[in-house]
Amino acid sequence: VVREGSFKHVKELSDEILGYLADRNLNPIRYTWNAKGENILRKIQRAKQALPV
Repeated sequence: VVREGSFKHVKELSDEILGYLADRNLNPIRYTWNAKGENILRKIQRAKQALPV
């Protein structure tokens, strides 16, 4: 969790993020998509109805 005051400089935060990503990329884990297409399309339709376009 990044909280206000956790890092004194943007570069310090950026270095931490890049270090985290470098470590994570050493042992990547495949993401398995679980959502069904029809459920996604239903959510899109509901969002279109709810948002003024």
